[in-house]
Amino acid sequence: MNEGRTNSFVNHGVPVHAEESRTGAVCTNKSGESRIVLAAKGFVVIVDPLTERNVQLFFPAGNREYPYASFSDSLGYFYTGAGRMFMMLDPFRESFVYYETVGYSAELLSFSFEENAEKDEIYFTAYPTCHLYKFNRVSKQTVLVTRLDSRQMYPSHLALGKDGWLYAGVGTERKTIVAYHLANGELRSLVPEEQRTRGMGVVYR
Repeated sequence: MNEGRTNSFVNHGVPVHAEESRTGAVCTNKSGESRIVLAAKGFVVIVDPLTERNVQLFFPAGNREYPYASFSDSLGYFYTGAGRMFMMLDPFRESFVYYETVGYSAELLSFSFEENAEKDEIYFTAYPTCHLYKFNRVSKQTVLVTRLDSRQMYPSHLALGKDGWLYAGVGTERKTIVAYHLANGELRSLVPEEQRTRGMGVVYR
């Protein structure tokens, strides 16, 4: 509590009644403008925290699946996945600028995200294949990079290191931290087999 300060918090209300928010992110562009984006089953809500204006946008192509995770990149774009659909949203233009169906029929996108800003790349993962995908936000091309673990299904955390390795936290039955070298494609599990008990590997940038 900060004594002497008032109105430290602002209640922006409930943008949409009777739905649950699954994930969200604060998006800030190069001009310093910010938007809060909340994703739920089949739609997103974009909130301008300064004006309190909010806009609801439905997922493209009638997608009514649940999102699991979301991400804001260094340019202020918002990314999420629902079912097999990967989506890129410009919250300042209030429009989806790209979307596509990715991966295999049983996959769900996206369980974690990370950005390689120097190369305009967004990495994201899928359940239950534990696949790692790479999306180029300029060319709008998506490629399957690798499978992070041959048995585990939940790649719930990603973090890019300054050492050229992308790290992934994997679980839940046999937790580990996986390292993938962006340049040469080497893949390593960093947790010894005897320590791979139940739990989740967690990594932070």
